[in-house]
Amino acid sequence: FNASDGRTTHRGVELAFTRDVAEGWQLGGNASYAIQRYDFDRPLSAGEAIARGNDIDTAPRWLADVRLVHANARIGRTEIEFAYQGAYFLDAGNQARYPGHVLANLRWSRVLSGPWSVSARLMNIGDRRYAERADIAFGEYRYFPGAGRSLYVGLAYQAE
Repeated sequence: FNASDGRTTHRGVELAFTRDVAEGWQLGGNASYAIQRYDFDRPLSAGEAIARGNDIDTAPRWLADVRLVHANARIGRTEIEFAYQGAYFLDAGNQARYPGHVLANLRWSRVLSGPWSVSARLMNIGDRRYAERADIAFGEYRYFPGAGRSLYVGLAYQAE
């Protein structure tokens, strides 16, 4: 839906860090916490209503990831990542919630001879069922499913 002449408020904080933890090992991560709310009242179609102070639907308060990276010339760069998306409301009335999810991803890359490199990504290692986005529309729950376990392999040539 589109609500013209409405106001919203957004307050939050973001944090990013990277730290060398041992020779060839690095730990890093990002996190954001945001409170995003409606700042007006308005009835909507299908009996739903926006109320001042309600959280904006489909806006999670927490987003975060943490990564452990190992790099050396012989085996290349390997990274494991855990990505977190927090819970959020599915409707403007804040009656239904998506619980959020955690995904694990694995990435590897290595420079070959000359301008060639190879890479691989294994995304959603645990083959977790999750929603890229979820909401309620026309009185029905809608889930836009995220990809299951997926493997991507790449070969790159970089001209000098």
